[in-house]
Amino acid sequence: MMTLFLGKTEKGDGRGKTLGFPTINIYLQNEGNMLELQKNSGVFLVNIFLFIDDKKIDFVGLLHLGSRPTFQEKEFRIEVFVLEKFTKNIDDNKYLVEILSGTRVGFSIVEKLRDVINFDSVEKLVEQIKKDVKLSEKIILNNIK
Repeated sequence: MMTLFLGKTEKGDGRGKTLGFPTINIYLQNEGNMLELQKNSGVFLVNIFLFIDDKKIDFVGLLHLGSRPTFQEKEFRIEVFVLEKFTKNIDDNKYLVEILSGTRVGFSIVEKLRDVINFDSVEKLVEQIKKDVKLSEKIILNNIK
């Protein structure tokens, strides 16, 4: 059985959006879950669930767990980039436009893609994220067949 991690969205610094990969920033209230995730930093393919207006909306995304060494940041972060290509219902995309801070969110890890890496430049980070997206799409498509 997959573990479902529950938390709330929180306002980030907007860096993902400037890189072309806007993220949903997540805060977990359960300290045990937080400690478990801190031991397993990396980039993962995940299922994401937003709980808005008593409705559960499903997405697929790339989850970054850990610090952001490319930006010399040591703070542990949980942030998800939604792979809109695999959004089940096109109307659900409207929920991605403005996710309010404090929205209930959950995620379950499907597969680890890689460890956190310190890149020499932001451009190399963006190149790697594009590779991560392609790998995720390949994994999803292989699981659909």
